[in-house]
Amino acid sequence: MNTSKPLVSIVIPVFNASDFVLETLQSATNQTYKNIEIIVVDDGSTDNSLDLIKSFEGKITVISTTNNGAASARNLGILASSGLIIAFLDSDDIWDPQKIEKQVSFLLANELDLVYCSGREFGEREGKHLVHRAKFSGNCYPLFSTNPTVAIITLGCSTAILKREVINKSGLFDENFKGPAEDWDFFRRVCRYGNVDFIDEELVDYRIHDKNVSRASAVSYFEGNKMAISKMLSEDKSIDRLRVWLDFYLVFVKESIKTINTGLMARVIASLFKVSY
Repeated sequence: MNTSKPLVSIVIPVFNASDFVLETLQSATNQTYKNIEIIVVDDGSTDNSLDLIKSFEGKITVISTTNNGAASARNLGILASSGLIIAFLDSDDIWDPQKIEKQVSFLLANELDLVYCSGREFGEREGKHLVHRAKFSGNCYPLFSTNPTVAIITLGCSTAILKREVINKSGLFDENFKGPAEDWDFFRRVCRYGNVDFIDEELVDYRIHDKNVSRASAVSYFEGNKMAISKMLSEDKSIDRLRVWLDFYLVFVKESIKTINTGLMARVIASLFKVSY
């Protein structure tokens, strides 16, 4: 194999994404970087997603499984892949044609373990589409404890590529997570072992719609992030537990007041008395 053009494995989990998956797959197959394999894991879709996916037969590898969540689907894709570099693409997002080309070149030139990029929202939200700028680099691991709930890897999975060897050290996605914070937990562990940098270009279009995790209820978001914080503190005893929990709860107290969300406030207050500090 030409080591200047290492194989990149693109892992795409799909669950009931028939409205969007064709655009997503087209953006993956249209990459200017050609040494790729595309592994699509259909996570037990009950719509016609699988039929649409199969229209790309010959360009992709399809794995069908029962519905176990995105973390499990990504893990199946990683385990079935062969690339030295792994890239993730959610089934409702769209890549710039040069995304993989630019990221691989940057990763190799700078001897990095993970490269991510900026991205922009599009879809159902009215008004100006937000641009999410990448800004964290180097040893990013400490940032997860000083910035609980902040997406250190901007927009999560669809913006990142990383070396397989760092996943071998950090571990796969934690399948106990069924939504919010599963990518936060994964990238926290990756950043403990890998050197990180970014390309400040909007190479990902991040779709906002009613079904994606970004629209999960505030209570679900709170519970998912609380689970991720608890796991981090259990794995790293050097972190100041009290400081992290204070920072974490302050975020959600402010959010519940700002949005006048009494359900979230009730959940936050109830949880305060159950956490071990």
